[in-house]
Amino acid sequence: MLFSIQSRGSGVRPINFACGFVIMVEVENPGTKEVSSLMRNVADGSYVIPYFQRGFEWEPSMVSELLQNYYTGLLLFWDLDDENAAAEHWDPVWGASASDEPQKAILDGQQRLSSLYYAIHNPERKFPNRKSYYVFYVNLVEAFNEEYEDAVTYSWNTKNYDSWTDLRSNRDQWIETGEVPLCILSASDPDDPNDRYIDSDEFEEWAQRFVKEREGDLPDVSAFDVYKLFNGILSYDFVVYPLGSDRSMPDICNIFAKVNDTGMKLSTFDLMNAFLYPHGVNLRKELWENLGNESLTRIWTRTC
Repeated sequence: MLFSIQSRGSGVRPINFACGFVIMVEVENPGTKEVSSLMRNVADGSYVIPYFQRGFEWEPSMVSELLQNYYTGLLLFWDLDDENAAAEHWDPVWGASASDEPQKAILDGQQRLSSLYYAIHNPERKFPNRKSYYVFYVNLVEAFNEEYEDAVTYSWNTKNYDSWTDLRSNRDQWIETGEVPLCILSASDPDDPNDRYIDSDEFEEWAQRFVKEREGDLPDVSAFDVYKLFNGILSYDFVVYPLGSDRSMPDICNIFAKVNDTGMKLSTFDLMNAFLYPHGVNLRKELWENLGNESLTRIWTRTC
C-alpha cells in the first residue's frame, strides 16, 4: 500500500523497465523523490507530458489500486534544456496548470503521477473520459485493520464539483464512515495558509475525536498514528530516473516507445506518433486533435 510500504532506490547502472528493455547509461543515475515533492512539481507545471504521448487514460479503480498496491514502479524523466523547454512539445499533467518554464518531461509514469495528482489535489476538472467529478478517500478503519483492498474508495458527482471547502465541512461524516478525502493532503491549515492541514490544530482535534468515537472498530491506535498515516503518503519515496538534457528527441522517442511496450499497450497510432514526431510529423496535434468528429473519437477509443 502506498502509505505503508516504502520504496527503495538502487545504485545499479543498468535499468530494466519490466518489458525486457535495458538502458545502459554512463552518467545518469537513479534517485528517489517523495510524493509531496513530485506533486509540487506537477502542480507548478515543472513536470510536463510530451506531445507524442497520449493523455491520462486510467480508470478510477486503477487510481485506487495504485494507492493500495505494494509496487509503484520507477518514474522516468527527461531533463529539458532551455531550447526544448521553450518548444511546443508539452502538455501539463491532467488537472494541473501549464508553465512557461517546464523542467522535466515525463516519459514513464504519466498515469501514476496524474492519478496521484487528481486524488491528492482534487482539481476542478472531470475525470478523463467520464462526465463526472471524482473524489478519492482513504478508509481509515480498513487501513488500520490492514484490509488494504478496500482502503481507498471514491465517489462521483455528475453535476457539482466538491471543493475542499465542501468536503471539510463534512468532518463529522468522516468519523461516521471512516472515509477521509485524500485531498486533505494538499489542503492548508485554516489558521496559517503556509502550513499543511494535517499539521493544524483542527486536524489534530478531529483525529482525537475519530480515534475515541471509532475505538471499537480500530486496533490500538492514537491520533498521532492517524497523522503518521497521512504524512506517510506524502513522504513515500518513488524511484526516479532522469535522462540527460543532452539526449536527442529521436533517442527520447525511441526510449519512450520501448519503455511503454508493457502496461497499457501502445496502439499503432501511438507508436507511429512517437517514431514520426522527431521528423516533424505530429500525428496527435496535426491530425487527431483536429478531426473534430466525436463519432470517430468514440470508434478509436473502443478499438484501441
